[in-house]
Amino acid sequence: RGNITFNPNEVKNIGLGKALYDGSLNNGYLATITDIGLPIGSFYVYKTNGIYQTQAEIDASTHLPTTQPGDFRIVDMNSDKVIDEKDRVAVGSAQPKFYYGLNGSVNWKKWDFGLDLFGSGGNKVYNAKKGLRYGGNYNIEYDVAINRWQPGNGQNKYPRAFNGTQPPTDYFVEDGSFLRINNVTVGYSFGTAKWKYFDKLRLYASAQNPFILTPYTGFTPEMPGSPLASGIELNIYPISATYLLGVNLQFR
Repeated sequence: RGNITFNPNEVKNIGLGKALYDGSLNNGYLATITDIGLPIGSFYVYKTNGIYQTQAEIDASTHLPTTQPGDFRIVDMNSDKVIDEKDRVAVGSAQPKFYYGLNGSVNWKKWDFGLDLFGSGGNKVYNAKKGLRYGGNYNIEYDVAINRWQPGNGQNKYPRAFNGTQPPTDYFVEDGSFLRINNVTVGYSFGTAKWKYFDKLRLYASAQNPFILTPYTGFTPEMPGSPLASGIELNIYPISATYLLGVNLQFR
């Protein structure tokens, strides 16, 4: 048995007629915008185009005053030779375009099998964990740690190690679509016709949240929050997996 739910998402009207900004990154920046014509809670970021390799490249382009080699090349979207809030763009929302689910069970001879899965598609997630995590937690992905930009390595995917304030850029915005196995169970029932005390004996193994398929590189793409500010990973922990072995006994 399956189901799918579509989630049209476009702001038609704002009471005061002004865009709403939200989604604190706990570093002085807000990362979302809600405005007419956009999905609610859209990520509002600077576009990037590679990483500066040398000071000469920085000097020859429009950049933020604090830019150093190893920092992102931020695109001057309106070509006014200044990098400011007017250069930010909306790049998707944490609200999925659709949700879906599938569950069912199969019995074959003495075996039984049950599966329950669900997921969503078309949503984005802001992976702030790829940058500095405030409050004493400085966890970053292993791939980022070993492949970050260093002088001379020509890296254009991960910036230099940076213990400061990261502006919101499209580098942090990732595809948050996912497919999660919510529960899977397999069991075997023994014949008990010759057993004195049991009408039924069943052994089973069950796994809850054992697996998630997603392109997102953070802990989990499922992040709660208000409609204006959801989808930002700052301090969330992934859903834990649970594995069970059990016995079902039915006495006479």
